[in-house]
Amino acid sequence: MTIQSVFRDDCEVVRFPNDAVYDRERFFERMDSSSYASKASDSSRDDFRKAVDELFDRFGIDGKIVFPSYNVAFIGKCDVIK
Repeated sequence: MTIQSVFRDDCEVVRFPNDAVYDRERFFERMDSSSYASKASDSSRDDFRKAVDELFDRFGIDGKIVFPSYNVAFIGKCDVIK
């Protein structure tokens, strides 16, 4: 089943950018909140923080780093799914 298959007729597909832009502090907060992040008590914590800092230095531009993303909306009339 595809999303389009629930619509009675053709649906309109709308895409729009929704990039996440972080400064260094917010980037660290975002990385720390990820399930794969080293916890404060982990012995690998310092290595993780250093790697995150290096990623920011490598890919950041003008003090910001961008995670490209977009949202998609399917607009139309659909049948009730049972």
